[in-house]
Amino acid sequence: MGRMIDIASARSEEEQDTPIPQRIANIAADVNTIYKTARALGLDTRIIEPTGEAEQDTKLKTRRNNSRYPGIFPYQLFLIEFRKVPNWKFLDEKEIQFIIDWSKAYVINLTSCDFTLPPRELVGERVETLAYVLATAGVLTGDSNSSRLDRRSADFVFRIFVETATRYFRKIRD
Repeated sequence: MGRMIDIASARSEEEQDTPIPQRIANIAADVNTIYKTARALGLDTRIIEPTGEAEQDTKLKTRRNNSRYPGIFPYQLFLIEFRKVPNWKFLDEKEIQFIIDWSKAYVINLTSCDFTLPPRELVGERVETLAYVLATAGVLTGDSNSSRLDRRSADFVFRIFVETATRYFRKIRD
């Protein structure tokens, strides 16, 4: 948790004049860094007691019912990339629906940070955003009992999502 606070604080200071899409890209990059570190240390990435009001837009916990910045990252891009992979056809309908629900929740949580808050409040907002995005990743990758994919499949799907998001945000930044 201390590492998340340090990351959120540093980002809040450096991003004062940064456009919203880049800030969201930074959250995605920070989540990926924290996630890899947590996995290497054998730590879970689930929220045990959410700090905010979690609403159920899908079967997964989301901070809000909708994205604060609709359309900034269309989750459909991930689904397009996912369908390019030959092995997706081996998943059953429930697994595919889970991936769709998961990608919606991930995007909602990723784009839930209120960047209009004053600096002190923004750090807390970013930490909560990071926590929800990490919890969403944890549901997919098996840190939670609600994952419906085996570990290898989940890690593969998460990697596709992270790579798609990274390419997309890099493209809109340039």
